Amino acid sequence: MRDKLSRRDFVAGSLAAGLLQERAARYRIIDPHVHVWKNDPRYPWAKETTRPPEKDATPEMLIGLMKANGVEKTVLVHVIYYRWDNSYAADVLKQYPQYFQGVARVNPEDPAAPDQLSRLVEQQRFRGVRLSPAGNEDGDWIRGPLMPPLWSAAVP
Repeated sequence: MRDKLSRRDFVAGSLAAGLLQERAARYRIIDPHVHVWKNDPRYPWAKETTRPPEKDATPEMLIGLMKANGVEKTVLVHVIYYRWDNSYAADVLKQYPQYFQGVARVNPEDPAAPDQLSRLVEQQRFRGVRLSPAGNEDGDWIRGPLMPPLWSAAVP
């Protein structure tokens, strides 16, 4: 075993480390699926939310984690606790456009869903939609008559 590092090994190691740092600097880190929520009367939980979270998961907390871990952008996916009300996520997108893009939820069984999706995209900065079919026969709406207009609204 050698106690000393040769000049050749030192130079080779230094060059390799520099190349790794340069390569790492070219990559952008984007977190593709994160939820935020806040226990706030301005953003009431949906009536279906029987066990709301005890602690908040705010965008400020998320931004701190992003900065600490080198995450440049995050896709906020509307959390189910609010059901179809995308207000909290919309306000977060408006407040922090430099950090977040958003995915909204619309009720696929609502005939107004295509118009709601268009409004969410055009006025509230959402860039995607989350549809959550049930894992049983209740999920059959995905083949129902209300889906073609919603699919059409989802295509730019």
